[in-house]
Amino acid sequence: MGSNLEAVKQANTVGMMFVGVLSSLWATLFISRELPMVQREVSEGVSTTAIFATLNIYNTAIDLLIRSVVFTLPVLYITGYNQTFADFLLIAFGTAWSCSGLGMIMPCVTNPRSAVVLSVAITFLFGAVLNGVKPTVKELQDASNPLLYWMILPSYNRWATEALTIQEEAANTDYSFAEKLELNSFGYDPSNWLTAVLFLYLSGILLRLICFFFFYKKALE
Repeated sequence: MGSNLEAVKQANTVGMMFVGVLSSLWATLFISRELPMVQREVSEGVSTTAIFATLNIYNTAIDLLIRSVVFTLPVLYITGYNQTFADFLLIAFGTAWSCSGLGMIMPCVTNPRSAVVLSVAITFLFGAVLNGVKPTVKELQDASNPLLYWMILPSYNRWATEALTIQEEAANTDYSFAEKLELNSFGYDPSNWLTAVLFLYLSGILLRLICFFFFYKKALE
């Protein structure tokens, strides 16, 4: 991809929104499909914790990992990114991990049809609207109302887009001081990279812990 970081940022936003929505939706459908079996097994004395752990391992190892790899390979080729496959996959998988945690919660708190709608709607909201792209993180930081800036902090795409854009700026040897200024104009800071990665993976863990509470109650119905 050329030396326009704005184009890089836009591509990252769209790509991670796609991964996020798809991962959330699939997790919702997966848990919705398994809940009748879970309720039957729990009624026969099988551990709810063991079932929940097994479902998460399966979803992570089979669905999330494969989807992230299959998405990353063509995207790196099409965009011509300079960052490594491992770097891009780290963020793509983190996005899928975080959003699937949200998707797992939905069928545990509402009916299957509403769960699908909520899963897609919430993930899309944080992916396409509250993402710090338009207006930028910098513009929100400088705005008179700080609430607008705080609203984007829990957005998976705010962090995924920043991490990928930072990685590409660092990996592309054609980039110069102008791109560093452009990065700063977005409100992106290389020191935020670790924060972005931690947010994606820790939010996925937190959402699963929340999910377990509702999953446990649903399993006993």
